[in-house]
Amino acid sequence: MRVIWSKRAREDLEEIANYIAQDKPQAAANWLRDVQDSAVLLSTFPSSGQVLEEKNDPSYRVLLIGMYRLIYRVTETSVEILLVHRTSRRLLISPIILTRDGSAVDLK
Repeated sequence: MRVIWSKRAREDLEEIANYIAQDKPQAAANWLRDVQDSAVLLSTFPSSGQVLEEKNDPSYRVLLIGMYRLIYRVTETSVEILLVHRTSRRLLISPIILTRDGSAVDLK
């Protein structure tokens, strides 16, 4: 199954990696590798994450990677990674997420 990263998820990834790298560059590189490995896992096992409880829709799922949540949507042909979110922060589900193809995903 194809894995598609939304613009928002790519921006989250870069922002988080840069933040970690300020104090621990190797930890940032390791974290990025773990995220990439998880995305590869999702391409084979798209339902491996838990259903996103804030959404309560089985197509919206979350995979925990350390202190971060990889939030994604499973479609018939792809896994769309929507955002990367710190577990200690409350997830606001009002924002509209734009996928790579420009379609809007409302997490409400």
